Amino acid sequence: MHEIVRQHRFKMVRFESGEHFPLLLDRHGLPLWQAVSYFADKRGLALSTLDAKLRTIAMVHGFLAARSIDLKARLVDGRVLEHDEAAALTSYLRTVGPRTEKTITRRRAEGQHAAHRLIVEGQEWLRRRLCAIDYLRWLAGRMRSTLRLSLATRAAVDNELAKAKVWIADGRKPRPRPSQPALSIQETVVLLEAIRPGSATNPFLPSDQFRNFALVYTYWETGLRRSEPLGLINEDLSPDGTPPSLKLVRRPHDCRDARARRPGLKTMPRTVPITPILHEILFEYITRHRRLIELSLRERGDKNALRRFKSNPYIFVSGRGTPLSLSAVHNVFDNLRMRVAGLPVGLSPHALRRTWNDLFSELRAEKLGPREVELREFLMGWVRGSPQSAHYSRRWTEREASQAIIDMQRDLMDRTEART
Repeated sequence: MHEIVRQHRFKMVRFESGEHFPLLLDRHGLPLWQAVSYFADKRGLALSTLDAKLRTIAMVHGFLAARSIDLKARLVDGRVLEHDEAAALTSYLRTVGPRTEKTITRRRAEGQHAAHRLIVEGQEWLRRRLCAIDYLRWLAGRMRSTLRLSLATRAAVDNELAKAKVWIADGRKPRPRPSQPALSIQETVVLLEAIRPGSATNPFLPSDQFRNFALVYTYWETGLRRSEPLGLINEDLSPDGTPPSLKLVRRPHDCRDARARRPGLKTMPRTVPITPILHEILFEYITRHRRLIELSLRERGDKNALRRFKSNPYIFVSGRGTPLSLSAVHNVFDNLRMRVAGLPVGLSPHALRRTWNDLFSELRAEKLGPREVELREFLMGWVRGSPQSAHYSRRWTEREASQAIIDMQRDLMDRTEART
């Protein structure tokens, strides 16, 4: 039995240009050159993706160290991993990380004795396995380039890497997760009433009500991903006199964004048309309610916060004048779920994205015709031919198929009764 002691630390450094770069540090606090070189070719990925890959690579290095596996020496012999080692690595990749362990420990100390999963869910496990084998193949390739291996040995290494991929990444595919349900008409009415400023069911502080109204309404009308509205700056809202729209732009290295977890644009850059209603809501928030934060900071005499606010171009901001964070969005939807009766437990920006796609599917049957897929791909930011279009319209298709079966059965029963 090999105990795996976590001896690597993660660090996300920020350069003067604003770019974030992941570092994997050894027990002496020095960066591992292998991870640095690996991530140098992946600097265009979203910050959350880099963070997830970094933690997986730390697990790979921890496993190799615990098993005393000298990969470079093995390559000389044309070997990579034995079958039992690949199986052990696969199992290790399913364990929860140190952050989750700390959360579980804290909750238990607070007297929360609910059952906690000590393994990650299937989709996360698959992502880790794919990342691990990708890194091992890259690492073997870098090491092999410095060795003078014979053609036969190189062929043996290629064969070993192919077997490792089968053992680690192939097979044991997770079951597809059930589609997250969209909001019903009744739930949508409850939500829109709850976010209305001044509503009796509005769970937010008066100072936050209009901002949260503008934020949630943006998710509901546009179907944007959770991170996308948080990356909007004032200039992304179309000026008066032009067709109302929002411009979604990638800004991965914006030095003005000091958030620890930057909200990236996962999908394609695009300009999304919006209704005049949403345009007016955002315009009022920017020109009136957002400026109230500046007045509040002036009254408090907080010069540092005021300076940060003035240099902050992002539309949605916190009460301190800083760009709104992803965790703040999570808290907004948490408040709605916990404090407003009639809303589903799965309420989230993604549920609103599902709702948008369901409404779009209903519209397509009546008006859009064969251009439906193309328009959906553009508005959602997917590349042409993306399978996401069929994935998101699946629930609507299932509902329509179910209704068709019911109608067919009713028609059959009517015919049978008519004959008798």
